[in-house]
Amino acid sequence: MKKTLAFLLALMMVFALAACGETEPADGGDPAETPSADVAETPPEAATPDEPETPDVPETPDEPAQPETPATGEPGEIYVTVVNGGVVELAAAPVTPDEMTLVGAIVKAHELYFNDGAAGYEAGIDPTYNMFLISKAWGVNGVPFISQGAAMAEVTETAPVSAGDNIVITTSGAPNAVILTVADGTVTATSQTLDFATFQYMSAAVSGAKLIGSDGTELGVTGEDGTAAITVPSDGVIIAEGLAAVKAS
Repeated sequence: MKKTLAFLLALMMVFALAACGETEPADGGDPAETPSADVAETPPEAATPDEPETPDVPETPDEPAQPETPATGEPGEIYVTVVNGGVVELAAAPVTPDEMTLVGAIVKAHELYFNDGAAGYEAGIDPTYNMFLISKAWGVNGVPFISQGAAMAEVTETAPVSAGDNIVITTSGAPNAVILTVADGTVTATSQTLDFATFQYMSAAVSGAKLIGSDGTELGVTGEDGTAAITVPSDGVIIAEGLAAVKAS
């Protein structure tokens, strides 16, 4: 019995020592470190995608050039004369243009007084000279002479006219144009001949021009200086036979 108890005590001591060995190493080293779980690395931040580039905005195309607005003169009646083949076919006839321009007055005179109306007139940009030219007037092809008032007209699409202006169209084929002016009962007749070397007009007095009224009444004849003193008719229209006409103001 005593031997059995001694054996059990010895066995218990062995178990006790064994238990102590698991907690603390026999060689007195540091107790085993408790392994720590690896900390999960923070994933790198996702790169912010580049903002898409703003597409280039197409430039607004230039607005088309607007056609030039005609310069217009004082509204009212214009007086148009047409000399064709040495005959005054229209003598200071009144027209009121739709637009107060030289072209407007010429077109209106064709519409009112020419047999074929506006078909007797043609104009546009000449491809040779790259400028506006009247190429047909009173049914006659070719560039006419055109005077306005006391001078040859500057023929453009927008040249203005004013009430009371006198316009004389001398159709193509004539050697020159004649302008009549009236001041204080004196009529002056002046020829205008184009110098093709300089493209300037040369003026000269017209003598011997027979002056008559719209009813055929003889008014006088111009002298060597191109003038004649007359009694202005009641309607104010004075005609130099075969050359020109004017409406006295």
